[in-house]
Amino acid sequence: MLELQNVTKVFKPRRRPSVTAVDNVSLKVSPREFLVITGRSGCGKTSLLNVMAGLARPTSGKVFIDGMDIWSLDDRQLSALRKEKIGFMFQVPSLIPVLNIVENVMVPTMFTTGRRRLNAYDRAKKALADVGLSHKMESFPRQLSGGEEKRAIIARAIVDEPPSLVADEPTANLDELTEKEIMALLQRIHQAGTTIVLVTHHPSLIGYGTRHLTMSDGKLPE
Repeated sequence: MLELQNVTKVFKPRRRPSVTAVDNVSLKVSPREFLVITGRSGCGKTSLLNVMAGLARPTSGKVFIDGMDIWSLDDRQLSALRKEKIGFMFQVPSLIPVLNIVENVMVPTMFTTGRRRLNAYDRAKKALADVGLSHKMESFPRQLSGGEEKRAIIARAIVDEPPSLVADEPTANLDELTEKEIMALLQRIHQAGTTIVLVTHHPSLIGYGTRHLTMSDGKLPE
């Protein structure tokens, strides 16, 4: 389970007024749920995901993953927890240009030890097969279409088979047909047992989830 208790995230840029990106949000996400959060650009959706996934420390409040208060952990423990529990799809292009696609998908496995490290290549191949990109393993990011790039990012997020996946605008800059293909893929991942939290400013994606919330000015409905 993912849980936020009275979480606030305030940014304090130099020489500018502070910005409250997440404003006293409490939220529970149940196992195997597909939560879609919509809202206008700048309403705090990305900041919420970053706090939820342990990528950004909240200014106040607590974040729990499977009952563990993640910000009570040291950096090493938090990194291990993130790797084990959550896959993350970033909004900005995040594939490494000098690595081919299977190497990009293997990046998270570099921080794995033991037996799982030894079969990293096989797991990367499987993840690419699961997203329909087996034929692009040796290609480089610049050789992919926008939809193929999104599929590769999904493969990288699921290569370690995390129980939860958080996705930041996963269909941004895609045409309607490709958007439907990516969302159908995420639905299949959810149906296989993965909990998903997805943020978007596209209301057309609401129907893919099992629950919907609207974020506004850093707030979510109680």
